[in-house]
Amino acid sequence: MFEVISHELPADCPQRFLHRRDLHHDVGAVTIAFDHSLESAHLAWWHGFWGRVGLVKLSSADGAADYLENLRTLDLYDAAAESRDTFPGTQAGVADLFSAYQDSHKWDPGAWWHWNIRMQVQANISSGAFDLNAPYFRLYQQNLAGIQAWTQAHMGNRAGICVPETMRFNGAGYEYETWLSSTPTNCDAASGPYYNARTISTGAEVGLCEQQDRVEPGEQPDRARKLLERVRRRPAGEIRRRPDGE
Repeated sequence: MFEVISHELPADCPQRFLHRRDLHHDVGAVTIAFDHSLESAHLAWWHGFWGRVGLVKLSSADGAADYLENLRTLDLYDAAAESRDTFPGTQAGVADLFSAYQDSHKWDPGAWWHWNIRMQVQANISSGAFDLNAPYFRLYQQNLAGIQAWTQAHMGNRAGICVPETMRFNGAGYEYETWLSSTPTNCDAASGPYYNARTISTGAEVGLCEQQDRVEPGEQPDRARKLLERVRRRPAGEIRRRPDGE
C-alpha cells in the first residue's frame, strides 16, 4: 500500500537494507506515498469475505463457548490471509504469517502440520468458504507420488500411502528443529517414539475432509448449514460435535 518515493536512511542502517543504488546514508526521513487504490481493493476483498462466510455467535457461562467462537473466527481469518495461493499456510497451531514470537517459530515452520491445519479446513467447510480449501487438497494431491515413495522407503515397502503428519513440500516426512541434534521422521516404521512419528491416520483424515468438502457449488450454502446443525448443546452450554458426525 506504500510506495517509497525518496530515501534518506540513517548511516547505521543495516547493510542488508542498502542494496539499492538510490538509497542514501544521510540521516533523515523516508517519504512515502499512500496508494488509496490498493487500500480500497484490500478493504473491498475483506468486506466481501466476511459478508459471504457463515459466522457463529457462541456463549456460555464459563466462557468456553466464547473461546471456541474466537478460535473459529481466527481460523477463518488466518486461512483467508495466507491460503489463497498454490499451497496453504500452516505452522504448529498458528499460521505462518502470524507468530507470537515475531519472526521466530518454535516448531518446524517449513513443514505442514495436518493436526493444526485441519482446524482451518473445518472452519472453511462449516462457513461455506470452500474455495480456501483448494490449496490444502492440492498440497496432498500434487505430492502423491512423493508420499508413495516415502511410504515404500520408510514403511517396509508397504502398498498404498502413509501421509506424514509433519510433511515437507515434496511429501517427505522430515521435521527440522533447531533444538534437536537429529532429524525426526514421521510415517517411519523404524522410528522410536516421538510426537507424530507413528501417526498413521493423517491420510484418512485428509480423505474425510475431501469427502466433506466435495459438494456441487449450488449445494455449498446448504452443506455449510447442515454441518453447523450437527453442533449439539449440553445443559451447561458446552458446544460440541459428536464424534460420529451426527
